[in-house]
Amino acid sequence: MKILIIGLGYAGTRFKRAFKLCGITEIYSVSRGENINESISIINPDIVVVSNTDLTHYDVLMEIKNYTGFVICEKPLITPYDNLLEIAKAISNKQCFCFNLIERYSEATIQLKKYVEAHNLNLIRANFQWGKDRLNDKRNTCGVISEVIHGLDLIQHICKPNSNYVINEVLGCTSDFSISGDAILDSVLFTAILDGTPITSYSSFVNIIRRREIDLTFLNSENQIIYANLVYDTPEWDCDYLKIWQPTQFGDKNILEFKTTVDNSNNELSTIRKVVTLVNDVINVVNTGSTPSQPFPDNNTAIKLQQLLNEIFFKACVVGPVKYNVGERVYFNESGDLEKLG
Repeated sequence: MKILIIGLGYAGTRFKRAFKLCGITEIYSVSRGENINESISIINPDIVVVSNTDLTHYDVLMEIKNYTGFVICEKPLITPYDNLLEIAKAISNKQCFCFNLIERYSEATIQLKKYVEAHNLNLIRANFQWGKDRLNDKRNTCGVISEVIHGLDLIQHICKPNSNYVINEVLGCTSDFSISGDAILDSVLFTAILDGTPITSYSSFVNIIRRREIDLTFLNSENQIIYANLVYDTPEWDCDYLKIWQPTQFGDKNILEFKTTVDNSNNELSTIRKVVTLVNDVINVVNTGSTPSQPFPDNNTAIKLQQLLNEIFFKACVVGPVKYNVGERVYFNESGDLEKLG
């Protein structure tokens, strides 16, 4: 099996590590400035990974529009300024298209989704916070919509997979946190409706600490309140947490509490446990046509999520820009702080 990774920065390197751990030895890489189609023609890869910076996803996806093999694409799909209709056409002819929404592979996500389905829970309220500090990250970015996508996807995926969002109000802040510009959208606070259910959110690329958390309120079949709390990558990478409980007049009734076990004895798996699961699924599907452990977020999922991100981006009533860099900008590097890079 042959893998071609387009963009071997932080995300691409993680994919390379994951494929190696899954036993793949023929892994090639190409940068955005090179002739990608020529590389595809020479290598004839079974899988192409699009992991260049989000500002150049559009160009790469258009360049490989005639490649019909298996494509894994980092999020977000494109930037709000890119042509979504053209991209929809460009990714429609693939053998399979897997959008990298990695938290779907968390055991905490999987357990909660199974519980919601088994007990026919009805979501009546949800809130999520998703943020990290990317101040002076030397990677280009279109902004915080790359963070917003996780919570939007997970709530829909777990609770109401066949429903659609309606975005209401959006507030935001711009700054020069990124090398991409002096007024990049770094944070958003918004409200939305998912099939009648109010959703609130705050996401930021200038959060002082990493925070990835979702709070969900359900009604069960007896119209009793059920709470669920999901926390990702805390206190360390791939350490995820789920708690489900019922508030009663006699105190909280604990229903389920789960925390992923991280075995630090295998350093090669550090920070990429969920990526390895995804990659292993992709390899098995390509080799044997087997059913993946989790359904792949396909091209239609990617398009719908991008439509939501575009709406959030253009609806945002913003303050700023904040000027972080008043002297010489000092970058952190891609082998440095995982709190910032991941």
